[in-house]
Amino acid sequence: MGIQQFHYRRLGLIFKLFIFFSCYGVHAQQSCLNLLQKAPLLPESVGKAFVSVKLEIKPEILDDGTEFKRVSAWSMTFDQKQYDEQLAKYVERWDKKAEENSFALNYIPDTTTETGLAMAYLKAIADSVVAIWTPVSTEARNLDPDFTVLSDIDFGCDEIKSSAQRLNKIAKRQNELLSSAKAGMMGPFDRFQRYFNKLVQINDPLMNNEVIGQMSRMLSVLEDWNLIYSSTLSNMVETGISLNNGMCRPDHK
Repeated sequence: MGIQQFHYRRLGLIFKLFIFFSCYGVHAQQSCLNLLQKAPLLPESVGKAFVSVKLEIKPEILDDGTEFKRVSAWSMTFDQKQYDEQLAKYVERWDKKAEENSFALNYIPDTTTETGLAMAYLKAIADSVVAIWTPVSTEARNLDPDFTVLSDIDFGCDEIKSSAQRLNKIAKRQNELLSSAKAGMMGPFDRFQRYFNKLVQINDPLMNNEVIGQMSRMLSVLEDWNLIYSSTLSNMVETGISLNNGMCRPDHK
């Protein structure tokens, strides 16, 4: 892959100089690398998704005198929301920094050859990540484009169970795609974070914005991952609710 081998020999010394700027340095609180490490995978089944969230229950007494626990609403747990919030805060952090840079009029440009090569390498890493992610995202989003959650009011148990089985297959394949993508992107994310931690400190707002722009590309990958995860998780939970509220036997797993 030519783009990943961009000036490797010339960049060898630069990488050694930058290597100690790991994600435990200036930006230890959060990094694109540990956000990738924590990127969530889907529950294995509709049933597991249903019990993984917070459910709002409205008890009802049936004609035979037994109590039925109808689900009226649901929300993600603290752990499920935590990743979304951490990602949003990290994106906001660099968006704000780029906005502040746009108002900086006095700065000292950094035009050294080493910095220019490092900047080119940063972009090359981001290019490689986008190349890995794009086909993953395309397949994950188009596994079953016509899928819709079936309501227990309008559909019977057999139809909802069949829908749940479709979702289980979608979730399984998406997890395979996401896991494979994570394995392929860990190395590039690590290298990117190390270079970013150094380059973002350079006192040159124009270049600083270019560096942050490359970070935005990396974070867009994680935002897309989170959207895929959240969309399928929502479909799985809503389908689980339809099975519960339709009083369907829980053989959908």
